[in-house]
Amino acid sequence: MRDAKIKPLVNSIAAEYETRSPFQIAKGMNIDIRYQELGRDLGYFCEFWGEKFIVVSESSPLEDRRFIVAHELGHAV
Repeated sequence: MRDAKIKPLVNSIAAEYETRSPFQIAKGMNIDIRYQELGRDLGYFCEFWGEKFIVVSESSPLEDRRFIVAHELGHAV
């Protein structure tokens, strides 16, 4: 997706869910956030049998998890 389209899309999603929290947006989009050991990976998005998941490395620093979830949300949209 082109950079010029990303900012308006993010603003639209934030307005729709009335938050900029990626955790709250994921919840509103019915995307389950799970934590597990991923080795060198920080996270990933997947859809399995109609269920959507963001999986975050349980060893990732707490301060990085907001960014990781936001990044993976980008794959969901």
